[in-house]
Amino acid sequence: KVGNAHDQVGAAFQTIAAAEHVLRFIRQSKEEGKPFYVNFWLHETHHLVAATDEQKAPYPDTPEPQRTYYSAVTRADAQIGRALDLLDELGLADNTLVFFSSDNGPENSHPNPGQKFYYSVGDTGGLRGRKRSLYLGGVNVPFLVRWPGHVPAGRVDKTSVLAGVDVLPTVLAAVGISAPEGYRSDGLNVLDALEGKPFIREAPLFWEWRGPN
Repeated sequence: KVGNAHDQVGAAFQTIAAAEHVLRFIRQSKEEGKPFYVNFWLHETHHLVAATDEQKAPYPDTPEPQRTYYSAVTRADAQIGRALDLLDELGLADNTLVFFSSDNGPENSHPNPGQKFYYSVGDTGGLRGRKRSLYLGGVNVPFLVRWPGHVPAGRVDKTSVLAGVDVLPTVLAAVGISAPEGYRSDGLNVLDALEGKPFIREAPLFWEWRGPN
């Protein structure tokens, strides 16, 4: 047990614990000769941003709250790196499609007099709005893809409009599996965009605005 998302200790260790499950599952799938799909959800920077003194040690001269924020991001990066390294170790990297993304912009401010952990440390890079906003600061998020031999490494696409609902139909297309009968996705197969081919979105995207709080 590593606590929960609203607990400082839990926030500092839950991704490390989750990574252990991910690594075991990938190894087991490899040993059994089975294809696999993994959703590796990371809580760092999503809500409570916390780090132990040991995790903050690499940033001794960085002021708070950035020191805790950088430490949390570094912790998440290390666990993602463990999963990617395992794919290399098992010879699976070239045959594995990896997505990295986020769900929304940084959280709105919350009071935190004790400064043991933080909220809303993230930056939108100058974009208007944050989480719960329909401006770009709320809905424009990173979307990184790795698939050697299919997705050009280092390519930056600033024109294609993609969304989280596109992941499932894209994965189904990549592995050659049809969707269940009667299933209708809100998303599109965006393999063309990922592979650097011309892509024009033909279906609308919708966001729901639930108010400033």
